[in-house]
Amino acid sequence: MANKTLAFEIGTEELPAFDLHNATVKLGGLLEDALREARISFDAVEVFTTPRRLIVIATGLPEATEESVEEFRGPSAKIAFDADGNPTKAATGFARGKGVDPADLERRDENGTEYVWAVKRIPAQATAELLPGILGNLITSVPWPKTQRWGSRHEQFSRPVRWLLALLDDEVVPVEFAGLTSGRTTRGHRFLAPGPHEVANATDLIGILRGAKVVLSEEERPGFAHGLIDAALIKRFAPAGDYSVFISGPTAMDRFVTKELAQLDLRPGRVRHELTGNTARPDHFAGYPLANADQTFSLTVHTRGQVVTIPARASESLLITLERGGIVAPAMCRSGVCSVCRSQLLDGTVFIPKELDHRRAADADFGYVNPCVTYPTSDLTLAVPVPDYALEFE
Repeated sequence: MANKTLAFEIGTEELPAFDLHNATVKLGGLLEDALREARISFDAVEVFTTPRRLIVIATGLPEATEESVEEFRGPSAKIAFDADGNPTKAATGFARGKGVDPADLERRDENGTEYVWAVKRIPAQATAELLPGILGNLITSVPWPKTQRWGSRHEQFSRPVRWLLALLDDEVVPVEFAGLTSGRTTRGHRFLAPGPHEVANATDLIGILRGAKVVLSEEERPGFAHGLIDAALIKRFAPAGDYSVFISGPTAMDRFVTKELAQLDLRPGRVRHELTGNTARPDHFAGYPLANADQTFSLTVHTRGQVVTIPARASESLLITLERGGIVAPAMCRSGVCSVCRSQLLDGTVFIPKELDHRRAADADFGYVNPCVTYPTSDLTLAVPVPDYALEFE
């Protein structure tokens, strides 16, 4: 009777978002193929995933597979047996390939030609006996761009596996991986309802997790969308009226999103960038004089009544150059917006990426720059004022 439900959960540390999406797409198909190969019928397979878990639910599984008979036609009898009726190499090779004894090969006439047939009778097998191997192989079949080992284990997965749940209705399916043995406990939201939570029946798992504040799919997450962060997508989720955008991510993403935001005509200062010490290399921005990319210039700094000269690499912002040279310079946002690092260019030439130039018009007219997004293109002299309020940012 095909009415059993299988629930299988792989609990992990946080999985990379892109890798998780691909695994979500493929996981259901992997289980379906494995069940078909084992001759286990099913009604449907559903996949649920979060950054800390992969879940597959299969419904309509039978108590056992059906007994079946498989028949395979082999070579003609005159090739399969010699003059004395003994099996030839052709017959023994065919029988071995089909998993039967040569003595069990049957002769059948087809249109006046006699052929040998291999008949395999596959007995029924309990579904519960087949599932441990199927689920164990499923863990190692999930495709990941990169995998890792952890502790002293040799098994590999995208991130360390921390728990396994495997239930066929109310019975635990024993699955072992990386020193773990499956059970009937799961975990909820890390902070709101961590658990562990016991699951009595496979049909209860999804309800228990939702009750434990777990959002079980990408589509259920508020404001979710999958694709490029382009101008249309930003506009779709942007609030009405005036708003700011904060960009945090890899350099390539930062450059792409910055260009897309330029199409939205946001007010000056409404785009902020998270930066850890420097912007991208200046030669990644349009308009940069590539001949300067690998040069080193001389930077003369007037600050706090002192004059100091230090080398300035063309590939580094002036703020990084000052810090590398041991000169204390005020800074906060490091993305050209707050102007806490505002300094005056007394001599020389610089490059400021258009996307990061948030100076007031008067500052640009009188030669003031924000060193965090300014790059040298010649020897230069810079006056770095340090007002009292800026000292709190040291």
